[in-house]
This record gives sequence, C-alpha cells and structure tokens, in this order.
Amino acid sequence: MAELTVSMNELVEDQARGVITSMVTSMDKGNFEAAASWVSEDALFIRPTGNPLTKATWVAMLNSPDVKVVSNKVLDFHRVDVSPSNDWAYLCYTTHAKFNYKGTDNDDVSVFSVVLKHTDAGWKLSYLQRSTGRLPTDALPSFN
Repeated sequence: MAELTVSMNELVEDQARGVITSMVTSMDKGNFEAAASWVSEDALFIRPTGNPLTKATWVAMLNSPDVKVVSNKVLDFHRVDVSPSNDWAYLCYTTHAKFNYKGTDNDDVSVFSVVLKHTDAGWKLSYLQRSTGRLPTDALPSFN
C-alpha cells in the first residue's frame, strides 16, 4: 500500500485556502460576524476605487442597509505562497459575488490579492485588495 505524505508547506497552503473559503462562505450565508472572525483587527481592505477600509468600516459596510449580499463563491485559487517560516501567506483568487448596493444589482467576478498572517488565534486576513468586477459572461482572467 502506498503511503501518503503531505509536506508542511502543503498543509499550510490548505489552511490558507480554508480561511478564504470559510470567510467567503460566511458572507454567502449572510453571517458577517463569522466572516469578520477571519480578519485581524488591524486589517486593511483596498477597494477597486483605491479607498481603504479598516476591519471596523468593512463590517459596518456589510451590515449597512445599503448592502445586501445575495451570493458569494470562490471560483478558483490562482496562487498560494507561504513564507518559509509558515507565519504568513499570500493568495490570489477569483470570486463570483451577487449583491445589491443602494438599490443597484451587481453580478461581479473579481480577483483578490490577500495576505494572511498566523497569530496566536490562528490564521487571520491582514490585507486585501479587490479588482474591479467584471460580468460573469466576460472572459475570466488567465493566470497561465
């Protein structure tokens, strides 16, 4: 019988993907408190406009009556890099989100670049930058 082995790097990469998947799935279910639990207190979110959000302002935006999340799914992970010390990870991934903002429906496929850091409380999102959304019918970005 063949023996399966998993390197520490592969294990950490899977943990990093799990953080993002859990955060996005929580948002899909409208559970913004659970989504925020994956975010460090000093996190920085850069929106497509270039305007930054802190964790507190991100959570306030999600809980605002102006924002209604319909669905949110991870489509693909394009890159996962883990530091040699296994205390931070960089990920690039694509999501498909449907939401309503101030009465306008949005159906966006967006690319995200994030940095996760390992803390005493586990992996936490430290930095996120989101691309401008494209329609799901537009060609997806190629990472080959």
